Amino acid sequence: LDGEEAMSDDLHEVIENEWKNYITSLAWKNIQDDFSGNALECFLLLSKGVTVNEVAETLDITTSSVYVLKKRVTERYYREINRLDHEIG
Repeated sequence: LDGEEAMSDDLHEVIENEWKNYITSLAWKNIQDDFSGNALECFLLLSKGVTVNEVAETLDITTSSVYVLKKRVTERYYREINRLDHEIG
């Protein structure tokens, strides 16, 4: 019985991870048209581990602009994730 419970827990975890991946991918797709200019590129670079200074230099913007753009995209992204999770989930 313990083996079955462990397998069930593992399966539940796989399903949960797949659901999160689906929702986050759909949310990202849904918000892309909401932004123009450097906002999405800024967010993507930061999510890949590029430093704020490097992003600012790459996109030829100030570091404060990097923080503002990141905040805007992050807030919109999480709002969309929550909306989809409640609407679909």
